[in-house]
Amino acid sequence: GRAKATGLAQYSDDLIFPNAFYGTILHSKYANARIISIETEKSKALPGVVGVFTAKDIKNNNNYFRMGSTHDTWLLADQYVRYIGDMLAYVVARDEKVAKKAMELIKVTYEPLPAVVNLEKAHSGEMLARDDKPANVAMPISVTRGNVDKDFSRASLIVDGQFSYPSLHQLHLEPNSATAEYKLGKLKVYCASQMWFHLREDISAVTGIEEKNIEIVPMVIGGAFGARNDQPLPVIAALLATMTKGTVRMVNTRLEEFLATRPSVAMNIDIELALDNEGHFLSKKTKLISGFGAFSSDSDAVTAIAALRADNNYRFNSIHVDATGLYTNHTPTGAYRGFGNPQMHFALEQTIDIAAEKLKIDPTDIRMLNYCENGETSIHGFVYKSNGIRECMQRAKVLMDWDAKKRNPVPGRGLGVASIIHCAGSRAGKPEFSGSSALLKLDSTGNLTVIAGESEIGQGMNTIAVQIVAEELGVNPNEVNVIMGDTSLAPFSTGTNGSKLTSNLGNAILFACRDLKRKILKRLREEHGYGPLVLCDATLFSEYSGEKVMSLKDAAELLCYARAGLPVVGKGIFNPNSELGDSTGYGNLA
Repeated sequence: GRAKATGLAQYSDDLIFPNAFYGTILHSKYANARIISIETEKSKALPGVVGVFTAKDIKNNNNYFRMGSTHDTWLLADQYVRYIGDMLAYVVARDEKVAKKAMELIKVTYEPLPAVVNLEKAHSGEMLARDDKPANVAMPISVTRGNVDKDFSRASLIVDGQFSYPSLHQLHLEPNSATAEYKLGKLKVYCASQMWFHLREDISAVTGIEEKNIEIVPMVIGGAFGARNDQPLPVIAALLATMTKGTVRMVNTRLEEFLATRPSVAMNIDIELALDNEGHFLSKKTKLISGFGAFSSDSDAVTAIAALRADNNYRFNSIHVDATGLYTNHTPTGAYRGFGNPQMHFALEQTIDIAAEKLKIDPTDIRMLNYCENGETSIHGFVYKSNGIRECMQRAKVLMDWDAKKRNPVPGRGLGVASIIHCAGSRAGKPEFSGSSALLKLDSTGNLTVIAGESEIGQGMNTIAVQIVAEELGVNPNEVNVIMGDTSLAPFSTGTNGSKLTSNLGNAILFACRDLKRKILKRLREEHGYGPLVLCDATLFSEYSGEKVMSLKDAAELLCYARAGLPVVGKGIFNPNSELGDSTGYGNLA
């Protein structure tokens, strides 16, 4: 909030450490090629160069990005490069100018190979993007629920649609950057991320340093949009700092952001929708192919969510889905605003509009006819304990004056509706749990500090946290501080994704407020002899007389000094009742 507005916010590349080395990366200029040789002698001999590293120097080169399910990643290309931007070598030097000059001195000899550059070529399997992946298949999904053939055979109408989505870059304003500091066997990494603790896991896997000896220091983030779920640069900076036993700073150029980060997953989607003559959905067939690129980032999760999530909005008798993730000689792809959900929803909602037009049913009415209702379980196992989507659509019609605009269309001006369903609090980030936790610390001065492991990525969670504490305890918002993501202070978190922070972390902070309040009242009663009290508007009152007893600030001083300065800490846990789902994706996932 205020730090950004006043220009005081500190981003990763604002950090300047004395005596820090500078790291650069040599990227491939071919989409697919055999590496004949990488000659680094001239580069290493340049004065000011600290080290030049290729794949053979990296012990854990294939341990990167442990969060994915396909385990097919690498840091530096070894025998082959598989996309333009594939990393070939790291250079560490005394300053940026020397590092870039040394990189130019590296000579790579390639044998260019044919490249698989689009989904159609990848799907045909006639040419391989990688020799170790038959038919270019990264992840096949095939799910059938109910009797699809029967439902299609009795349909009064079958409509279909074909939709194609290119890979798009998230293009956050701040390029990725990181500074890693190695001292006495421990690492401290300064960077931006959506997933601090998963990043720590990746750094540990690549460097061989135990997680307990790695600290991630969160910096202000200049945009994320899913792109910072998987970001190699902090891992590389940490690796190079470990190898050179020093401090290494790295900053991507804008070109490197395009070449070697994680844009969205390209998709081709075919849909067939079967309906009766009243507009009830009977069944749906979906064929999806998605582009993982050279290896999987979050592309496996994106493909799975695209394949199944959108179906849960509506009532179907049966469903058949074939989804195939494919390798191509493209930059590895990952998350971008909704993990594949927007792509499939667009395809489905457009197909519903086609059906509505053919049946001469209003687009809002055909949706409301088919929405799942309270108490129902969707075709993929979502259990609806509350569901206000029909009321939302009815209210939207009123607010946009839908009926009048439908009767009086304006040439050149579109009018449409769509519905979307998304999970807030699934177990996708960590199978063991799906919730959030938070600490709320009250120190002797009366200051309140929220401590959480999630990430503020510009969505305003810091402000929301302050508002929750201020409202629940009746304090001035300026007296509430927020620390998010510092792995040396915060409880473990699965990260900022899935649109879950206000619902999950917000509730955890609320429960931490109530726990803190309970502890304050209990200690004042049991340890200091006060009668029953209530806390309201940052003031403690007698429950019986209503008279003011003391301020929250005075209570903080009393309680902290009584225990040698120890702060009072409230703890909050919010764990939604969600399931991991079975092997076909069936289950109440959020």
